[in-house]
Amino acid sequence: MKEIIVCKKEELTSLTDEITWFYAGKKDYKKALEWAKCSDEIEIDSILYWHYELKDYEGLKEAYKSYIEKHPEDYKAKIVMVNYLHAMSDFKGSWILANSLPDNNDKEIPRKMLNNDVLYVERNLQKELIRYYPALFYPEIKRELIKNIRISEGEILTVNSSIETNNDVISFFSKRGGYTFYDKKKNNHSLFATHTNIYKIDIPITSIDNIDRTLIGIQYEYYNKTKFKKYRYKLRGGTELDESTNLFYNLGGTFHTVNIKNFFGAELDIYPVRTGPGYSKNIYRSQLNLYKEHYIKNRFQNIISLEINYYTDNEIQGVVVNRTTLLPLNKIKKHTFYPFIEGAFSKASVNRGAGYPYWTIDQRLNGGLGVGYKLGKEKSRFKLRVDGTVFIDDFSGLFTRFTGKTSYGISDYTILTGNFEIFNDDDFFSNVFQVGLKYYFPYKENIPKKEK
Repeated sequence: MKEIIVCKKEELTSLTDEITWFYAGKKDYKKALEWAKCSDEIEIDSILYWHYELKDYEGLKEAYKSYIEKHPEDYKAKIVMVNYLHAMSDFKGSWILANSLPDNNDKEIPRKMLNNDVLYVERNLQKELIRYYPALFYPEIKRELIKNIRISEGEILTVNSSIETNNDVISFFSKRGGYTFYDKKKNNHSLFATHTNIYKIDIPITSIDNIDRTLIGIQYEYYNKTKFKKYRYKLRGGTELDESTNLFYNLGGTFHTVNIKNFFGAELDIYPVRTGPGYSKNIYRSQLNLYKEHYIKNRFQNIISLEINYYTDNEIQGVVVNRTTLLPLNKIKKHTFYPFIEGAFSKASVNRGAGYPYWTIDQRLNGGLGVGYKLGKEKSRFKLRVDGTVFIDDFSGLFTRFTGKTSYGISDYTILTGNFEIFNDDDFFSNVFQVGLKYYFPYKENIPKKEK
């Protein structure tokens, strides 16, 4: 058979179908396709399958094009081609072809397949399909995509505030409002106006440096794009003026990987010490934080961090914290609880237990047991996460700490957030309360024109 020239032997003309299937049965699809050219009885499904098995994708497309030009109403062949285009990673071609099919039960299977997968294709393709080929979308899938695109690419209006206390007296109260936009490369730029109140420390002695102060300023932040990056980084900087036109600055940067299972982050911030005398004495704090997160057999999450603080009055402090959490077996439940253990050790070059002009202690060791509670799933409108920990401490004995993070979607594009950290400590403690509001503007379309 190998020596026979295809379609040339007249005595074999009546046997072309049998010869074609003979080669197909031996999985010699190349020969089967050669003999199939001599027959009008071989169905297009088989011809497309043989091209696909040979990974001859161009040949597959040519065979389909030639066939459909002669049989434009063969919708079953079109559905078969939808599946092949999808399998060949031509998602756009698959979607466009499926979108052109008449609405019936046969169309529902590829429609469901494509709607499941469109959530994971490249963002610009999602926008192109929404604009030019919307009929194939399930309404809920289309709404979800539009929401995701708007939140990830829409310009953002942000308002937030933060309060810090020394013991139960407010020491720092900042407010800021700003606008975030994306450049053509999808990098993130933010510009904020700030207003800050710095308060004097409640101490029994009088000092000309221990005064209240009000500052106004501006801040700029840059965040690199996420697409196909193994890491992300943020740069920020700002200036502030007080009532006497004294100028203060702050600088910072963040670097982190995007590997969730093996996360590493580093952050550096340089800013005036956030107390009345800290600003008066012009003492700046350089805070470096290194953070490593990894998982053990998908049951334990371990986080270790190292914080180093350098103060421009030539003092230094270091803190090491380790936390291990037992992860819940079912992570997608609306209500989850998780126990954890945490320990910390700090060492400083000076002991300033009174908190003037800022608080440090020469050495401290503590450890604790805690339990956390998480309410809400990934797409829930309201989410809450609260941790409570009881510590044994060589400085203050027994104390508790509560931390929390919450968010509430007032609408799909208006998000209210809150964070807190509260200590119950008879000696020195510092509490933090933060509230924020974000509004995501509609994204600006920047997609290719529809192909003719």
